[in-house]
Amino acid sequence: MGVIYEFKCSRCGYELEAWLGSGMLSGTITNANKHKYSKGKFGEDIRAFFDEHPDGILSSGGSYVFKCVECGELSCATEYAIFLPKDDKTLPPAPPHTIFLFPQCPNHRPYKNFVRHYEKCGGKLAPVHDEWSETPLECPRCHGTLWKEFAGVWD
Repeated sequence: MGVIYEFKCSRCGYELEAWLGSGMLSGTITNANKHKYSKGKFGEDIRAFFDEHPDGILSSGGSYVFKCVECGELSCATEYAIFLPKDDKTLPPAPPHTIFLFPQCPNHRPYKNFVRHYEKCGGKLAPVHDEWSETPLECPRCHGTLWKEFAGVWD
């Protein structure tokens, strides 16, 4: 089950509604959904990857608040990772410092985390807050504190 929070800045009025966690969406995206990323739903780099490696798997790890490393704007999105069949030796394994917080299939090995980009400026998005985080977020507009209020649950 996921949780919904509203983040509000008391200084400038900035607000962000965040549907965090994984709910029933967590886990491997099945073959039935492969047509979405083969047509570019997750970006050109993911489409190209799966053109070359059709047996790969895109796995969902849940929703997070992301911060753009270029403009500092906050956004909510789902984190994804790519897994390859264990017998696929065409690409090197994931670097040892890579952390995968995703369900793993017994017949696949982690390859890499999918890097998201912010729609407005194209900057890379870095996860900064999940459903369990207690650290306050900084307001992207005035640099004040965003206060987190519970708004509900989702599944």
